[in-house]
Amino acid sequence: SETSISNGSAEEFRTKIQSLELENERLKLEHVQIVDESSGLRVQNLKLSEEASYAKELASAAAVELKNLAAEVTKLSLLNSKLEKELQTVREQQPSSRNSVPRKRSENFLHRPRRGRSSGRANDDDDFESWTLDSDDLKLELRARKQREAALEAALSEKEILEDDYRKKIEEAKKREAALENDLANMWVLVAQLKK
Repeated sequence: SETSISNGSAEEFRTKIQSLELENERLKLEHVQIVDESSGLRVQNLKLSEEASYAKELASAAAVELKNLAAEVTKLSLLNSKLEKELQTVREQQPSSRNSVPRKRSENFLHRPRRGRSSGRANDDDDFESWTLDSDDLKLELRARKQREAALEAALSEKEILEDDYRKKIEEAKKREAALENDLANMWVLVAQLKK
């Protein structure tokens, strides 16, 4: 009977040993799994940190680009305003030159000194030739003004196109900056969750 009791105790002991060994193996596997998961989380955390840093740099670069574009648009707006003023000045000067310049020429013609009756005919011819030259000068002046006005209008149109282009670029930069800021915020949320 003592032998049977001893054999029963030994069997129970062996069973406990086997159970402990199985539990130990299970704990080892869990430990390995936890280590692997921890390593994976560290790698993922590092990757997210790098992506967050890169997104932050992109957002900063987008902000700088947006600032530069805004400054360029302001510069173009000022130039556009200057061109509009110059164009308006040319347009205002053109009709006045048509009215005032001939009158000035005719006044000079009327107030020129006469040299005497005997040479009056020659003087009239000289005045007529002078008036013809003045008319040619006036035509050249008007043509030059028209050319300048056309050049100003072309420059103004080009600046308006550039200004619209920069406005579009600013809108695109704003959208890109907003998207980057949103991505950056999401990344920081993920990083915070992983650290818990």
